[in-house]
Amino acid sequence: MSETIGDFSKYSNDSGYGNNSFLSKVKGIWVVVVILIIVVILYFVYTRFFGNIGSGFPLGMTKYSPVSGSSGYQAVAVDGNSTSVVYFGKIDGFYNGWLYLSDVFYLNLANGSSSSSTNPQYSLVHLGSSVSFGPVDQLRIQLSHVIYTSDLSPSSKVYKSIEAYNKANPNSK
Repeated sequence: MSETIGDFSKYSNDSGYGNNSFLSKVKGIWVVVVILIIVVILYFVYTRFFGNIGSGFPLGMTKYSPVSGSSGYQAVAVDGNSTSVVYFGKIDGFYNGWLYLSDVFYLNLANGSSSSSTNPQYSLVHLGSSVSFGPVDQLRIQLSHVIYTSDLSPSSKVYKSIEAYNKANPNSK
């Protein structure tokens, strides 16, 4: 035995109380909203995992702005196992717990000089110029290992040495 509850045919036509055009508009709006949400999710997944492919820098990286009047180069002190190391270069920005440094230089103890002497002699070395495996001129440093950063003055000896190196080696960047 089947029982008929009522006649619902009046709700399925396009006239009167059962007008479906309103429902069609609402469905259309929901489809657009769902598509936009999917696009936003895909964008965040892409930037999180792939970043700016080819450039070496993530798409969502926070850019670094040097102090006005500085040289554009910074000193970055990094803690090591037993000693700290200072790198000099341009901080490009920060992303996901990492500091990105390009046009990188570091100090190396000069031949015949001892770190225990009263006046040790250091030379400024461009990253990749003295290492046989030729690393790319960029460092990614975990922020948890950064002791400090400091903008270099245009009058500093280190900046003047960097400037002289870059003039002598214009294709080194």
